[in-house]
Amino acid sequence: MKIRNSFVSNSSSSSFIIAVKTDSNPCPHCGRHDWNFLDRLKNAEKSNYSDTKVTAENKPVDIVQYYFDGYTDYDETDPQQMINKTQLEHDLLVQLVDYAKQSYDVALISISYHDDSLNDEFQALMGSGKLVVIKDLN
Repeated sequence: MKIRNSFVSNSSSSSFIIAVKTDSNPCPHCGRHDWNFLDRLKNAEKSNYSDTKVTAENKPVDIVQYYFDGYTDYDETDPQQMINKTQLEHDLLVQLVDYAKQSYDVALISISYHDDSLNDEFQALMGSGKLVVIKDLN
């Protein structure tokens, strides 16, 4: 049975582990950079009424640790389950590091269902291939 110690699911937000392509090159015509999606999430987090937040960012080990600490569905007395957990932790870490090496920012995030603009941007970035959902935590 899965026991959630954090990321308690309710109807107000969705949580994900994501990779967002970072583009450090400005537009050759106007010099403008694209919006940084994680910065937009952090700005939304500052509002008192938003359930949007960035829990861990650009530290793959922290993201893996936070995820496995928050989602506990392993019997620590069962050696096989602990081996499986260790393998899953390793696999997720490798995946996050691989994305980071390809100029992606990796993060564990929650987005409020009520923030239409961030949800639209999330969907648009996924559609363009600039955002990859590595793990849906819902």
